[in-house]
Amino acid sequence: MKVLITGANGFLGYYLTEQLLAFNHMVLATGRGDCRLPFSYHKNFQYASLDFTSPGDLLPVFEKHKPAVVVHAGAMSKPDDCELQQSMAYRINVKGTMNLLQAAEKIRSFFIFVSTDFIFDGERGMYSEEDEPRPVNYYGVTKLLAEKEVKQYPHEWTIVRTVLLYGKPVTGRGNILSITREKLEKGEEYRVVDDQLRTPTYVGD
Repeated sequence: MKVLITGANGFLGYYLTEQLLAFNHMVLATGRGDCRLPFSYHKNFQYASLDFTSPGDLLPVFEKHKPAVVVHAGAMSKPDDCELQQSMAYRINVKGTMNLLQAAEKIRSFFIFVSTDFIFDGERGMYSEEDEPRPVNYYGVTKLLAEKEVKQYPHEWTIVRTVLLYGKPVTGRGNILSITREKLEKGEEYRVVDDQLRTPTYVGD
């Protein structure tokens, strides 16, 4: 089975690619710029530089490769950045998702959307699928708007709401666990929010 991954150069993208290749799937990893993944040796691995905010970039890739599954893991995911650059956050997180859905619809791909717990307000915690979303920042707003688009997709789809991904970083930036360890080993202070209760998601899972 051929799987197209967006945001493949990122933290989650690396682990997704590694797992899919281990199960002998064909992987078309995509991201902005050059490939940072160490899988070029694998016969089932291909990489394509792709800007999913540009429909003109998407259609040739989908027509050529016809992925059976699309895993949309690419996003503008730092809440502070989304707050400060709202138009960019909307273009990447909402319009980009809409572009991918339109391209995937033509070949009836199974669409998997990686979302977030930030679609909720955090007042209660331990939310279920049936709970009413109420985002309190613009990052959460954009991911909720994208979820609504995914739910209109006429073929098979899944939404996965991950929470504070952690694990061993291999490419790209670190995560809460690796940064904390690095600061502790160096004896450095690490300033971090102290008003959140989270249920982190191990990236390997």
